[in-house]
Amino acid sequence: MLTTLLSQELRTNWRRILAIVVVMSVVGLSAAAASLADTPIVETELMGIALASFLSIPVFIFLLLLIEYWRSLYGKSGYFTFMIPVRGRAIFAAKLLFMILTTVVGTILAIAGCFLTAWMNSQKTSSVNGELLDLVLDALTVLGPWLWVVIPAGIIAVIALIVGLVASLSISSQSRWNHLGLGAPVIGSVLFFFSVTITAGFMSWVVPLRLHYDHEALLQRWQHRGWLYHEIMGDLEYATARSNFGLIDFGPILAVVILAGLLGWWAVRSIEDHTSVR
Repeated sequence: MLTTLLSQELRTNWRRILAIVVVMSVVGLSAAAASLADTPIVETELMGIALASFLSIPVFIFLLLLIEYWRSLYGKSGYFTFMIPVRGRAIFAAKLLFMILTTVVGTILAIAGCFLTAWMNSQKTSSVNGELLDLVLDALTVLGPWLWVVIPAGIIAVIALIVGLVASLSISSQSRWNHLGLGAPVIGSVLFFFSVTITAGFMSWVVPLRLHYDHEALLQRWQHRGWLYHEIMGDLEYATARSNFGLIDFGPILAVVILAGLLGWWAVRSIEDHTSVR
């Protein structure tokens, strides 16, 4: 049944998802190609547009599916959705899994687009942005031994945030808050992020699970770079002086995962016992 529900999600949303990918990729590639021209005044702005276009792909896909989630469960389409002879937890799992998978695919496309943009600019010897790819490769080199920890932890944190946000929509759409209308899911989302902030800060203090990487080695590598290094170096020096730059804290990630699990359990109960279709 889960496969059937996932197939339905794909049939419903694939055209709009494809439109997002195509439009933002065309914008990104066009801006990246235009930045290769001999226009130093707007070269950086064009590259920024290209990177922003690619990075917006997973964001737009997630927002699209988030709106579709609420509409298909609590809008007029909800009457059809709850006629399907499956439990609410199956519907919740299918929609959530589809949202995660498509967002991950969108993120992969976004990363590929950003690397392509950086590589295109690195081929231009007169480009002020040509060093961006070198800066990224330097960071990957320094973090190399820890990437197997950092990348999975980041993926888990993002998935937990998605689960928690989606769950907060279902929890805040119970019949008891029906009088708030569309304000209920908005308030629920705000309360979720507030809870994440509080629990992440608490777990960072309670759970001493941290990873220190050699940020001095990274800065030494970057000192040999040119224009872009000097643009960002001020912010990095400020971060070094004011915070634990060179420190990756896993306590907040653990907090988000626990909070997402609790909210997911609550969301299933809300869908199965307290759903109110608008």
